Amino acid sequence: MGNSQRTLKALTYRTFFYHFFFISAIFCAFISPVSAQPSAQIEQVIDDMIHQVGININTGIEVQDADTGEIIYRRNSDRSFVPASNQKLFTAFVALDYLGKDYRYKTRLLTDDEKINNGVLQGDLYLQFSGAPDFRVQHLDNMIEALQNKGIRQIKGNVYVDDFDFDAVQMGPGWMWDDARYCFSAPIRASIINGNCVTLKVVPSKKSGDQVKIMPAKRNNGVQFRNGAETRLKNYKNCYLTLRPDDNNQYQLSGCLPAGSKGRSLSIALQDPHIYAQAILKSLLKNHSIKISGKIKAGRTPKGATELAQHQSKTVAELVTIQLKESDNLISESLFKKIGRHYFNAQGSWRTGEKAIEGILKKRFDMDFSHSVIADGGGLSRYNLVSPQQIVLLLNAAYQDASLYPVFFDALPVAGVDGTLDYRMKGLATRRVMAKTGSMVGVLSLSGYIKTLSGRNLIFSIMTNGVPGSLSTYRKVEDQICEYLVSTV
Repeated sequence: MGNSQRTLKALTYRTFFYHFFFISAIFCAFISPVSAQPSAQIEQVIDDMIHQVGININTGIEVQDADTGEIIYRRNSDRSFVPASNQKLFTAFVALDYLGKDYRYKTRLLTDDEKINNGVLQGDLYLQFSGAPDFRVQHLDNMIEALQNKGIRQIKGNVYVDDFDFDAVQMGPGWMWDDARYCFSAPIRASIINGNCVTLKVVPSKKSGDQVKIMPAKRNNGVQFRNGAETRLKNYKNCYLTLRPDDNNQYQLSGCLPAGSKGRSLSIALQDPHIYAQAILKSLLKNHSIKISGKIKAGRTPKGATELAQHQSKTVAELVTIQLKESDNLISESLFKKIGRHYFNAQGSWRTGEKAIEGILKKRFDMDFSHSVIADGGGLSRYNLVSPQQIVLLLNAAYQDASLYPVFFDALPVAGVDGTLDYRMKGLATRRVMAKTGSMVGVLSLSGYIKTLSGRNLIFSIMTNGVPGSLSTYRKVEDQICEYLVSTV
């Protein structure tokens, strides 16, 4: 079952669970909750769990009763940490609150002269991107087919690719340069097609010493692979493949594959989405027998242009569900720039996204970012700095919003059920912890909501930085803390 299918399957359950959660919150508002253990004992138990992996571990934790505001546990909660993908919580909530849960991106084909004489469109054609993170080649193909259905067989003028809704700074500030080739850090431009990521399959030749065979997926237009990899003897063990990007969507394949092996599938991020979009557009126009008298190039859509075809993205609510459950960076960063685009009525950028999110949260919820850094929307940046206290404040703001909370709550991974928590906390905490995970080298985080066995609703954030080596031991401590809170508070 694919990720999107698992997400949809989980939503039926989540709708029921939300109503249960919400009714419990109302009940708790009238009945003062009583901890099964005194707070001092809770503090000692959680401290002991942390000390298992090191007394001087750089961890910040805050646990709060969502209904009463009581602090259940606090440790370095006002200290700033690199949040990794917990950064997505800020972007997701602001996107729902500011753009609106029903907001959709629009990708459009327009012209400055809609006259069609004998199948010839008299004006220029403009492909206007808006940063839709779920836009696919098939969507563009459908739009080109709409031109064909209007009787257009030729474009008299030029064809322009307009991706000026966002700036051209593709990588976020503080992103690691050696992540640039991976699809999880695909470039963020307004022109996004197939996640700005391409896939190819590499298979060995029959004869040792010959080049391997590269079989790109369909429509890898505008992407070139230079093949420097070879086939080795069948039992050769030390074979590795390396795919490195150059400029203009050119990639160098090196290494080897043993003869007789099944081969490997490789995915790699585009280096220039604009060039890729031009190549895809040219190919699709040709496939639909639409000729171009001019050239395909970059250009802005003029005011007053007439729309010929349009594709709308999923709603923000649907995108946020994928963003949080699957920890999707492309959706996060597209929303980040789009928020900046609308807030300042200017080109979406890392700077406008940062200032917009800080401004919205300051104005709406009096959140202070004077000692924090919001550098990107998905958490890839090492410059991001937020505290567990701020995350709990954000989650509390969501909890208090009767309109947005059901959508936000349903978008979070559920322990032991789906998303990035589907394999964790299978047991007592299953279906009782709804939280966003976060991890990268040296960084671990987990923040969200807990429904305890006694019926209390908790908000929590656990952040750890400076982790040497494997994260698995520290991740187990996160799970132990959540399971303890479920059973004890």
